[in-house]
Amino acid sequence: MMYNSSDNKDIWIGYELGGSTLQNLTFTIKGTFQSGVRMYGIEHNKFLRDAVEHKSIMQDLIKRILSVI
Repeated sequence: MMYNSSDNKDIWIGYELGGSTLQNLTFTIKGTFQSGVRMYGIEHNKFLRDAVEHKSIMQDLIKRILSVI
């Protein structure tokens, strides 16, 4: 799925404890200029699609994030 919009309500988090960052596991973001305007394409990576489809993956991720804050 690809989105080409962003607003000031977007929230980004980054979580890193060795290995790849959560952002790199969940999204691929690419920016380009179109008609003098910066446009961003956001692609959902396999990890995010799997986490949405299999609730146990998302539950484990949330537990791990909460354990470090």
